[in-house]
Amino acid sequence: DNTPTQSVEQRDLYDRLPEFFRSWSDGNVVLMGDAVHPMMPNLGQGGCQAIEDAYILTQTLASVQTYSDPVGSQEAIREALQRFYKTRMPRVAGISLLSGLASDLIINAFD
Repeated sequence: DNTPTQSVEQRDLYDRLPEFFRSWSDGNVVLMGDAVHPMMPNLGQGGCQAIEDAYILTQTLASVQTYSDPVGSQEAIREALQRFYKTRMPRVAGISLLSGLASDLIINAFD
């Protein structure tokens, strides 16, 4: 009650459906973080999941390197990117769902 009205700002939040059922890569390009699994801010998991994406992607791509082929074949890279997607998708789907539910609970608590 002591906060001056002019100090209060309203910002809209828009939820966007994640790209769970589409590939997160095309050729050698891969999307991570909010580009493929946006989250509402209530759980503070957006940045955390982007960091996890980077870690898992790095580990997955490192697995295609060999001494004879330090870059990895195009097919091996494509397969690694699919493994990255299949590894990350279940976890981020659950966290994204919880994030949306938490947002709904907070908004509906004041109705």
